[in-house]
Amino acid sequence: MSKHIIPFIVLLSILLISCGSEEPQTESKEPEGDLLPRHNISGAFDSTGRLVNGVKEGTWTYWDQEGRIFAKGSYVKGLEDGEWQWFHENGELSQVSHYKEGMAHGTFKHYYDDGTLEAEGRMEEDKMVGDFKDYYPNGNLRREETYVGGIKHGPAKAYLETGELAVEGEYYYDVANGVITEYYPNGNLRHTETWADEKYNGPVVNYFENGDTAEFGYYKNNQKVGVWITYGEDGEEIEHISYDQQ
Repeated sequence: MSKHIIPFIVLLSILLISCGSEEPQTESKEPEGDLLPRHNISGAFDSTGRLVNGVKEGTWTYWDQEGRIFAKGSYVKGLEDGEWQWFHENGELSQVSHYKEGMAHGTFKHYYDDGTLEAEGRMEEDKMVGDFKDYYPNGNLRREETYVGGIKHGPAKAYLETGELAVEGEYYYDVANGVITEYYPNGNLRHTETWADEKYNGPVVNYFENGDTAEFGYYKNNQKVGVWITYGEDGEEIEHISYDQQ
């Protein structure tokens, strides 16, 4: 199995980023109705907001133990509803998400502590849908994927920090499907592999950086089959192995 397969799976499967943040868990026995003064509830957060019939309503703001604003957003009948914002320790915006009846619903964006966009996407009822993108600190695109009901489904690409395309392929309900292709920084092919029925099925080719073929063979149900040929950088065949078909 190619040494490049594992980096691809790691690169396109990890989701380096949380798509929603939980509101700080607090309790209050303050008077209801009016805006509560800024007060310490749990020992970890200060907060201010309104209680109506014992539940949170309207805008609430939370501070950390150092007195920095940590989060703010709105409630309807005790559930997060509308826009919520979270902040880095330096005061820069960390995340903006939207909620409906207590569930993440709508667009979200994450930011590095210098204000640079880190990730963006959309949620519906706490599940990611549509296009998701995340970025390197220098602003270049790191990854773009498509989701359906919280599951990776559709085209996916990953990029080097310098901006060049590194990997591209398709997912079918969270499983690689079809041809997966890796590239060298110069744009030449590095590796191709074929997936079907959740397994390696089809041709696999490795390339030298100059574009010449380094290895060629086939998989069937994750097993090498048929003839596998390995080439030297001079183009000469250096190994020829036949595998029994299972």
